[in-house]
Parts: sequence; C-alpha cells; structure tokens
Amino acid sequence: MPKAIRDFLGLCFFFWSNETSGNILEPIPIGKGKPLSNATKVWLKQNGTVELCRNNSQLSDAELSKALEYIKANYNNIVAEWYRYFSL
Repeated sequence: MPKAIRDFLGLCFFFWSNETSGNILEPIPIGKGKPLSNATKVWLKQNGTVELCRNNSQLSDAELSKALEYIKANYNNIVAEWYRYFSL
C-alpha cells in the first residue's frame, strides 16, 4: 500500500488479506496497528460509505475521528489500491 495511505498521524493502515471469499467481495477493511484481533477495523463499502466495524485498539475519539475523515477523503485511492492488491 502506498506510504501516503499507509501512515497518517502515527496510525498504520493495512488490508487483511483473508477478507475475500472467491469472487464475493467483503467490505474493504483498514486497520490501525498490527493486523491482530485487537485492531481497529473500518469498512469501505461499495456504495462509497465508510463504517466503523470495531475499535478494539481503543483509539481516542479524536484519533478515530481524524482517521475516519482521512479514510473518507482517500476512499477512491484506497479502493483502487485494494483492487490492485488482490489483483481484481
């Protein structure tokens, strides 16, 4: 993933590569920290919306707000990179 999308305000964004099942696309996950069960997970949905799935890494309200704003602003770039990552 491009560094501009990968790092923001000390947050590390990544894709979980086990979130697709054949040709059925799951919402696009982005996380904070390491890809473990305690990561914060955000879905980028096909209708252009962004949804918080869970905040297990317990980002503060301010961190979460900035992260979600950043993800929304970069939605198209992140989705394009997700498709490249999975060769779809």
